[in-house]
Amino acid sequence: MSSQHLELRQALWNWREEAATIKFGSEMVRTFGPYLLMPDETIERIIACGQVFKVKSASHLTKETSWLKEWVVEFGTDILAIVHAYFPLPTSSAS
Repeated sequence: MSSQHLELRQALWNWREEAATIKFGSEMVRTFGPYLLMPDETIERIIACGQVFKVKSASHLTKETSWLKEWVVEFGTDILAIVHAYFPLPTSSAS
């Protein structure tokens, strides 16, 4: 596992904790965990797809993770920004 992978995982865990607390409240997160918002399996899928540039947009995020579409609409931009900070999308070069 690369350091980028580990750093992205930590960034997504941090984001999930904060976003879940905002969405559900700290009591719900203490009781049920931030997994309410996004399970670990979804985070791992996002990382796997991010490494191979498969999550370029919110629609790709929905397709690749099967995460609730309404949550992709609400949080997709944040997630994509985090993923692309660690695995920037390749730029096409005009030759």
